[in-house]
Amino acid sequence: MTASPPETFTCRAPHIIFVVRHDESKVEVVLRGEYDLSSAEASQRVLEYVEERVAESARPIIVEMVAVTFFDAAGIKFLGRLEHTASLVSTTFQVRSPTRDVRRLLEAVGLRHLFKPE
Repeated sequence: MTASPPETFTCRAPHIIFVVRHDESKVEVVLRGEYDLSSAEASQRVLEYVEERVAESARPIIVEMVAVTFFDAAGIKFLGRLEHTASLVSTTFQVRSPTRDVRRLLEAVGLRHLFKPE
């Protein structure tokens, strides 16, 4: 039996694109661009989509941040809500490949545990 290809959901805000890919093994949220307050409405849709996917089947949530060029307090709130969603279904949450600036911000606010230092 072959694994089915990942399903994809895309949502845009003025300065960022969210792409959610999920299959039986994980839910991956890819961020590309600048995450700021103007991202709030789109990020809410992404959160709801991710919540529905992990409610169907608990699986790790991974946030890919290699293409994030700006990240502020609104983004930290988004990550916190995703981490909370993962904890509700007893699964793992991880930030992968944060840019240097994002990594510094997460470290400064005490969220180093969300990613493995490179």
